[in-house]
Amino acid sequence: MKHPQKIIKIISIVATLGLSLPITAHAQDADSARHDHPGMGRKMMHADPAAHLDKLKAELKITPDQESAWQSFTDTVKQQSASMKASRKTAQSTPQTAPDRMDRQVELMKQREAGMETVAKAMRQLYTVLTPEQKAVLDNHANRHHG
Repeated sequence: MKHPQKIIKIISIVATLGLSLPITAHAQDADSARHDHPGMGRKMMHADPAAHLDKLKAELKITPDQESAWQSFTDTVKQQSASMKASRKTAQSTPQTAPDRMDRQVELMKQREAGMETVAKAMRQLYTVLTPEQKAVLDNHANRHHG
């Protein structure tokens, strides 16, 4: 089954934010289901989400004063990733007709959009407590993960 182009676009948006956690969860499910997603390298498909967040934290050099905002951000990312993964598993295990499957894909897209908005809000809150140097690191990180 091919995923609609919208899913790939949403994955690109999340990658632009530098958040491979939701992408990785999707990529691992997609890989196990033998789906092919153009533009996703094998490195990203097999990345460890927790390790990715730990690496980002180290690159940003999060200070004790920033720890609360960082923790809120990572909690949000992890919660959204778990929610999306659970939704996909439910959808994959439920036999559906073609129209039902399409309706489910639309619902998953809506859930992903809402999740991305939640993560974007958390990132904006984190961004406000970062120094200009840290913002540059995060901006650069997001650019590295786009495309």
